[in-house]
Amino acid sequence: MTSQPAVPDHLYHALRDIIHDARTRAYRAVNHAMVEAYWNIGRLIVEDEQASKKPCRVRDTPS
Repeated sequence: MTSQPAVPDHLYHALRDIIHDARTRAYRAVNHAMVEAYWNIGRLIVEDEQASKKPCRVRDTPS
């Protein structure tokens, strides 16, 4: 069995912080993209309803 060299605390914490920050930025980017997608879906539905003058039936029963 080979032993792994110990990682100094300062290096471990720096690497952990980099990974944590990257994950946080990724979550925010995905959340922003989903909010933008839902906003655009709603906009298209409203525009279609306004153009046709009749309600758009998206779902028959509530979830």
